[in-house]
This record gives sequence, C-alpha cells and structure tokens, in this order.
Amino acid sequence: MNGGPVAVPVMKESVPAIVEAFYPGELGGPALVNVLMGDAPVSGRLPYSLYTNDYIRERNMTDASLTGGAGTTYLYYNGPVLWPFGFGLSYTNFSVSPSTSTLSVSTSALQAGFNAYYQPGLDYHSQVTLPSMKVTNTGNRASAVTVLAFVLGDRPQKQLIGFNRTLALAPGNSTTVHLEVMPMLVSSLRWGEE
Repeated sequence: MNGGPVAVPVMKESVPAIVEAFYPGELGGPALVNVLMGDAPVSGRLPYSLYTNDYIRERNMTDASLTGGAGTTYLYYNGPVLWPFGFGLSYTNFSVSPSTSTLSVSTSALQAGFNAYYQPGLDYHSQVTLPSMKVTNTGNRASAVTVLAFVLGDRPQKQLIGFNRTLALAPGNSTTVHLEVMPMLVSSLRWGEE
C-alpha cells in the first residue's frame, strides 16, 4: 500500500505477483483479504508505468516536461520499465479477438471524425465507436477484464483512447466489448500519414 510508484526490481525477480492497493481506504483491508484469498476477482490495471531504478539517472528530476530527456509516462518514454501502463494480472486467462479481420482504423478517417468535434453545436460527449472485440474467459475462474485501446504514433508513441471493463465472465463464456472514444480525448494528437 502506497501513494505512488515504487520501483521494486528485486521483488519482480523473486515473486510471481504483487498486489498494488494504493490508498485503499477504511474498507481496503477486507477488500485486500478477499483478493488475496481468491474470493474477489483481480482485474485492475496500472494507471502509470513503473520505471527501473536507472530511470532516475536518465531523467533530470527538475524537468517537469513530459517530452524532456528520455521522456516520461507511457506517452513518451520508451526505455525499460518494470511494468508498463495498463499492466494487470488475473486469476484466469482471457482471449481477445476483433470482430473484424483487422483493428486498423485509418488516421485520416479518425481525424475527420475528430475534426467534427470542433463544429459549433456538436455534443461534447459525442463518441466514435471502434471495432468491437470478442472477449472470452479461457481460464477456470470467473473474472472481469478491462480492454484497452491505444492509438500508436510517433509523438506521443501511443495514447490510450478508450477502455471498457467486462462484467465477471464465467469460464468458457464470451462477451462483446464495444470501445467508444470521446473526440476530446484524442483531439491533441498529431496526425501523420495513414
């Protein structure tokens, strides 16, 4: 339990899993016991990257710029990390497959959709729907999973643009996950060629 990122390379090499509880609040103790005993499904994701100890030597800690030096956050840093942004384990396994033959979406098509965001009178909560995903619990325990959608690029190297969490799926069961993206989440991306 802690309030921020903690580099634990020795533990990563020594133990099969680490539970990150952050500041869990007054009911955090019982919740943590339920997770550790397997009575509650584990399906969380890291909200930041956990860097190696070398990161401090690579980065000027007084530079608050995300792009300064080797960069920071999953958006700009591409050096080694202990665990990346969005990493998470579960007591079961999942397979995720797209509903279409490809998940590629033309950047010009996305940009056209996001440019519409700036039109007067547009609902600020309008969304663009990405191809849906079929999520199947291939393990032997019921659990939920969060599916993340990223746009890959140069600067930033990738950006989270959507996510959706399933309800708990029994072993062998599947569900369709729809990822919807609000244009304001990616309106600041630099668009390149397709």
